Amino acid sequence: MQDCAGPEYDCKLHMVINDGGDLISWMFTPGNVDDRKPVRSVCEGIQGLLFGDKGYISSKLFQELYEDGLKLITKIKFNMKNVPDGSERKVSS
Repeated sequence: MQDCAGPEYDCKLHMVINDGGDLISWMFTPGNVDDRKPVRSVCEGIQGLLFGDKGYISSKLFQELYEDGLKLITKIKFNMKNVPDGSERKVSS
């Protein structure tokens, strides 16, 4: 397993903070790990709303978290179809 030490490694910090600013859970991953991979383990036992950036967008992850009592909220990507308001964005060709 790679570690996050040294200039040859990038790492990412994934953390969960509650609405009071308290750190609930956290995890470091190597920089080459997909952002969505550690979400389930970092959020284990947590319910409610989960806010993330566009790196966390995945319909499969959304569904899995929803079944566990978490609603994943992210911004929408420019080219996403089936956005929540029912409109579709057109991608210029």
